[in-house]
Amino acid sequence: MATVNFYLNRAFKKGTDPETIKQMRKTGELKPSLLNPQDTTINLVVKIKDKQIKISSNERVLPKHWDLKNKKAKQSYPGSFELNLVLDRLKTNVITALRHHATVSMSKMTLEEVKELIRNVVEEKQPDVRSNELVKVYEEFLDEKRSEVKSLTMRKYHTLLVRLREFQTSEAKNFAFITLIRILIWILRNT
Repeated sequence: MATVNFYLNRAFKKGTDPETIKQMRKTGELKPSLLNPQDTTINLVVKIKDKQIKISSNERVLPKHWDLKNKKAKQSYPGSFELNLVLDRLKTNVITALRHHATVSMSKMTLEEVKELIRNVVEEKQPDVRSNELVKVYEEFLDEKRSEVKSLTMRKYHTLLVRLREFQTSEAKNFAFITLIRILIWILRNT
């Protein structure tokens, strides 16, 4: 049906030989001297049959932190987990929206309608800075640990949950919790 991938808008410096770029993309081996030194937009590219639609994902990254072969941020990049999570969700939501339209409406979409559908998915999937995703993940963690730990430990975990909720409602109205998920879970699993 459709393939969805991510590509950098301008990964290479202007004037770089197109054949060299093609070879680097094929092998995944980059020449740092040819990479664009500025951060660049990550484009969402949807291919349907012989048509290609390119839309900005509204995410940016330095080309040296981008894995051309796997089409995602390198693990060595400090924000790679969060960025790749956002991109994976975006990809899943675009595929889901296209499949949903194909199965529910049963009508052929024009190229412009497909672009509009994808644009809507991209715009809706920007991270909500008031997200309570950390609290949800932490609650799942508590459910998982309930049978494994003693009641006193569960009480401590529950106290932390209460404090997180208090912090979220009073102090962090514009704080994105997704960046703390890995840290919190790591701390809890390693204590």
